[in-house]
Formats: sequence, C-alpha cells, structure tokens
Amino acid sequence: MNSKILSIKKTNFVRAGGRNFQFSVLSVIKSGDKYSFNKGKSKYLNKAIIKSAEFPKDFFFIKKKKILFTCKYKYCKTILCFYPSDKLIAGGIIKLLFNFLGIKKGICKNIGSSNIYNIVEIFKIHFGNVCKN
Repeated sequence: MNSKILSIKKTNFVRAGGRNFQFSVLSVIKSGDKYSFNKGKSKYLNKAIIKSAEFPKDFFFIKKKKILFTCKYKYCKTILCFYPSDKLIAGGIIKLLFNFLGIKKGICKNIGSSNIYNIVEIFKIHFGNVCKN
C-alpha cells in the first residue's frame, strides 16, 4: 500500500483546565488500482498519522485519467470547475490529488469554500466509482 498525507491540522479547544490540543490528518491510500481517503485524529501527531493510514474504508476506482469535457460540481459550499487542457493547471490540495491519482491533463478551478474534505468528496464523485471492499 502506498499512502500520501494531504493535510495536517492542529486543533484546540478550551476546557476548565486550559487548552487541549489535537491533530487531524487526511491521507490518500493506493492499494493496487483502488484508492481510499482516510482521516485520523489523536492527541499526538504520530498516532494521528498511523490512524489515517491503518485501516482504509471506502475504496474507489479511478474510471478516467483525464478531463474530457467542461463540468462543474458542487458539494456543500465548495464548487470545483474542471476544464480539458493539454497540461495540468491546479493549485494546492487539488494539484496533490491530481499527481497522486495519476491525472496528467486538465485545469481545475476552486470557487467557493476550500474545505479539504469537500474537495475530496467532489474528486470521489467526478473521478471514481465507489466500491465497498
């Protein structure tokens, strides 16, 4: 299994004794020709990374490796526009996803919220066939 960390966030919340810190890790896992996005949370960073890569849940197959037509997808407040092109133009988390999933050609523009979890859901809808395994 091959995995890549997409995002690491440090969160905190206030309780009676002071602040409590926690880490949240989002990773993508490749197992053969199947992919899975996982989230791990823990008080310690190394445990959060291990949790995110340990037990992949919903696998999906990539059904197409390039963008063939102009389309727009919306999930909650996140809107992604995909355009066909002869080169890869994207930024941030979207470029990481394109490179890891093996998509070489296309333009992607994010309009609206840049919530990473919403972007991942749009990628599952647009590029993948979800399978329970």
